[in-house]
Amino acid sequence: MEKEKIIEYKKFLLSLSESEKREHDLYLRDLSLGIKMGPPIGLPSLDKPWLKWYEKSHIDLPVPEMSAFEYFKTVTKEFPNDAILLNYYGKTYKKSDIIKEVENNIKRFRNMGLKRGDVVSFVMLDVPEVVFLWYALTSIGVTANMIKFDESSERIKYMTDLTKSKYVFASSVPFIINNVNGALQNSDSIEKVVVIELTESLPIILQGRMLFDQLQTSREIKKKLQDSVNESVNAKLKAIKQQLDELKKSKEQIKKIMSSDKRYETYHDWTMRTPKNCEIIYEKNVGDITSAIVYTGGTTGQPKGVKLTNNNLNNMAHAVPQGDSTFCLGKSALNILPPAIAYYFNSIHGNLCSGVKVNLISHFTVEEYPYLIKKYRPNIFMAGPILLENIRKADIISDASFMEAAISGGDKLYEEEEIAWNEKYPLVHQGWGMSEGTAASTYAKTNCYKLGSVGIPLIKVTVSVFDYRTENELTYGQKGELCISGPTIMKGYFDNATATDSVLIKHSDGTVWLHTDDLGIMDSDGCVFHMGRAKRMLTRSGSKVWLNDIENLAAKCELIEKCCCVKKNDDIEREVPVLHIVLKNPNVDLQNLVSYLDELFNNNLNQNYVPKYYVFRDELPYSEVNKKCDIIVLENEDILSSNEFEMISTNIIKLKGKALVRKK
Repeated sequence: MEKEKIIEYKKFLLSLSESEKREHDLYLRDLSLGIKMGPPIGLPSLDKPWLKWYEKSHIDLPVPEMSAFEYFKTVTKEFPNDAILLNYYGKTYKKSDIIKEVENNIKRFRNMGLKRGDVVSFVMLDVPEVVFLWYALTSIGVTANMIKFDESSERIKYMTDLTKSKYVFASSVPFIINNVNGALQNSDSIEKVVVIELTESLPIILQGRMLFDQLQTSREIKKKLQDSVNESVNAKLKAIKQQLDELKKSKEQIKKIMSSDKRYETYHDWTMRTPKNCEIIYEKNVGDITSAIVYTGGTTGQPKGVKLTNNNLNNMAHAVPQGDSTFCLGKSALNILPPAIAYYFNSIHGNLCSGVKVNLISHFTVEEYPYLIKKYRPNIFMAGPILLENIRKADIISDASFMEAAISGGDKLYEEEEIAWNEKYPLVHQGWGMSEGTAASTYAKTNCYKLGSVGIPLIKVTVSVFDYRTENELTYGQKGELCISGPTIMKGYFDNATATDSVLIKHSDGTVWLHTDDLGIMDSDGCVFHMGRAKRMLTRSGSKVWLNDIENLAAKCELIEKCCCVKKNDDIEREVPVLHIVLKNPNVDLQNLVSYLDELFNNNLNQNYVPKYYVFRDELPYSEVNKKCDIIVLENEDILSSNEFEMISTNIIKLKGKALVRKK
């Protein structure tokens, strides 16, 4: 079909009503299955070959526009009121309990004077109170500003000032409260900080059980690593006492901070002000209201706030169970994701709306993860490749029959890792997406599984491949930029129209596409294969790290003449940043400089931005053609074992000779 005719056809499809679009999708499904005859056009966005993997009922089902909480109540109305949907270290919540908790919070927020368009910030770990607070805010048209728990005081201040948040809810953990306090002292907007204990919802017996279970897991890990551990009663009692002493010390530290500023309040005191006989009033027409803001890095160095609407989140929740029977009432999931990432809402809102019981884990280590899987035996768990690898290496799960959806995302799962997992456990299901697309846009369902594929587009989501940063759509098997359109695409970046326009691009037919900067192909079955990133970024501990941010911050140091940051494959962390530095004066104390830079990156960005290695050299390599710093040379250098490099300490390396030049 000629280009002009394709554009006109796309415009025609865009003009259809929602019911007509569903009818057209049903027609495309019949074509791809051979039920109806007709040649494919050859463009993924027009053929939608992935629809053949869905049933008609999955396609012909509308999603109502309403708040996330109203959607939860609507789609779970047929579930028993006593169906258990949440578990937090033994404290369970039935559907009726969740509704009651949320409705009480609606009264409290109304009593505080919160209104449509206001923003409330959260610096929290994964606890049930976050779910209830967020659901309540969605019901009154207020936005939840989700800030990562490890953000510095400066970043917390920036995010609360940006959104004009008067209220902050924070987990009662020393490093979180210290950073929130730093932001509070310099904030232009914060009027109150409500502090929530990790054990807020737990009766005393479950608090003790929580500490005991953590101690037992820690001892099991040590025993496995060391092959011997003192199992005496005295040793166990000593370890318990140490935990209790540390807990007491933490509480005293937090209490001291809170007593120094009247703007602090405990969550318990906040809940005691619930108005009696107060009518629960829901805000109307909030589907397009921003429900949550999550933050993503950027090349400017400042975080960008991704605005996810109720409609975005409800369409994602709608997509979760469609075409996969695993996501249904009676199944269980494990959530270790913090509330400040987009995928948290998939794991919580998506699962709850499907009837899946979600086991919440407030904090854990990578080494503990296999033991959590063994203990909870979840049918569904969402983890990155590092966590999956730890399950395999720990080798403590003898019966994995409970695993129905081990989901891998957030980083590349190499084929050899996928094969190794599948040989030992039930199929791993890959997914792909980004925060700007409500975290997930593709998912490898069992019926369309292909090795190396990140799956097919979720229902109502369209994924296609384009020549990089153009609207020239490619056909099957051609490599290009993966782009996404549909109802899960973000509303935009908060107060950043320039950044929004750089990723949400309206094509000439009128369709708005999210240009992801990720490269890949789609095959004729609609399966997507991710093939790397077009932008300079790596994933570390599940978070994106922007290499330009490291360079820009390091360049402000007076001792550095020039620098370049590249990524390096790592046996432990998969990908790590390596900062190559040329000094103005070679006689600098390198250890002092590196300590200064470590602190600089940690305070202004976060721990993931701290380079694993610093390489000091007389000059950077430049390409012969355009005389620009040759990143490929830096990435290919063997800085750990080559004779050309000298290891000064665990993280400081020096180049002995001159820089290499890549031949063109």
